[in-house]
Amino acid sequence: MGQLTGKCALVTGGARGLGFATAKAFKAEGAKVAVTDRLEAEGARAVASLGDEVVFLAQDVTKPQLFGQTEAPMMISTMAPRDHFNADGSVARGRLSSAGRPTPLVQLAIMGDDGQLLPRGDRGEIVIRGSLAMAGYYKNSDATAEISQFGWRHTGDIGYLDDDNYLFIVDRAKDMIITGGFNVYSIEVENALRQHPDIMDAAVFGLPDDKWGERVCAAVQLYVGRQADPVEIVAFVKAKIGSVKAPKQVDVWPDLPRSKIGKVLKREIRARLLRK
Repeated sequence: MGQLTGKCALVTGGARGLGFATAKAFKAEGAKVAVTDRLEAEGARAVASLGDEVVFLAQDVTKPQLFGQTEAPMMISTMAPRDHFNADGSVARGRLSSAGRPTPLVQLAIMGDDGQLLPRGDRGEIVIRGSLAMAGYYKNSDATAEISQFGWRHTGDIGYLDDDNYLFIVDRAKDMIITGGFNVYSIEVENALRQHPDIMDAAVFGLPDDKWGERVCAAVQLYVGRQADPVEIVAFVKAKIGSVKAPKQVDVWPDLPRSKIGKVLKREIRARLLRK
């Protein structure tokens, strides 16, 4: 614990983005940030981006992470506590945003739009098959057929497998933005926005655009008492992840609409902007 001398803050668990916002706020106050337990995958990736000042307490990571969905309950992949660390005991930072390795209950692959299975490292839709996957939707043969194309159950999640067979979930397929022929994953842009010192949280989505097909748009919520120029925000994101992925439109909201569990309601934001 010697590495935690002085002002220190502990961050544990957290819904999407909230763990990162908490860690960033404490770091801004000059505190070292220690992450205990298992942050939700997107929060873990964002917190890790704060740099080496963030300390992960090895002895406190005691719970496994499970990835699943209603159509394949809970056990598509799992990440055991030991998977958070390298063989020498150091934190496997590049693995913190992983959903773990596929379980023996399913066969898992990454599929392209044409139904071809993709090699390791390539991004595509996560598909599964096996006894864990549901037989189909009750009295809805059309929906069942839609998620059963090419003989696999389609999860609706975009991801990839690394060389060690760890699964990384990149985004929901429905949240991917196709702009000028390029695929832009909303979570990557959101994580870049959350690194801005004035931004507490962000939602990224696509809106129709005559030139690009879709344009990348962002709604951001600032910390109380802060101000930020949308033009400067766009420049900040460009410097982080490039101009193609940077939002072409940034709207500052006093409060982003959220569900009862704190998740930003991206569809509601998009619908409001389309009505303008």
